Amino acid sequence: MLFRFLAHIRFLLNSTNHHGVHSPFIFKYVTKGLYSTQGFKTTKSLNIVLKTLLFFKIKRVQLITKNGATKDLILRHNKDISFVAASEEFMYWEQPSATLIKHQITDNKHLAPTSILFIDNIHNSKESEILWETVKDLEIVTVTIDLFYAGIVFFRKEQAKEHFKIRF
Repeated sequence: MLFRFLAHIRFLLNSTNHHGVHSPFIFKYVTKGLYSTQGFKTTKSLNIVLKTLLFFKIKRVQLITKNGATKDLILRHNKDISFVAASEEFMYWEQPSATLIKHQITDNKHLAPTSILFIDNIHNSKESEILWETVKDLEIVTVTIDLFYAGIVFFRKEQAKEHFKIRF
């Protein structure tokens, strides 16, 4: 618990809002997607997921979670979503691991420049922060957004490698 509190303080000191974003793609996503007035009565992480799915008009989602309520919540707010074993549109990871990173990112031949990876709880422990840094350092990863509650990864080849810390 103390680790997460101190991580949150560090995050607040180093993060910015949408005014500190110089990428048009990320600025539009943050202002029109994440900061949209549509709110969902759920956790911050799932609020981010739901807003992201709506903003990017995602239709196929891969869920890697032990929490069945996540799937139900997504379906309640977006009935057009289908859940698949492998998706190049949107991947949701509740508890990442080194094996998962290798299998789903490094060895994945189906990742597209439009693929989005959502990693929950990136600041829960020292191990989760190390895994987040590992993902950020991968060559295929071009843009990451640290929202404290979760991290979002983009694989856009047309964009220079950038890492953002944005308050949500």
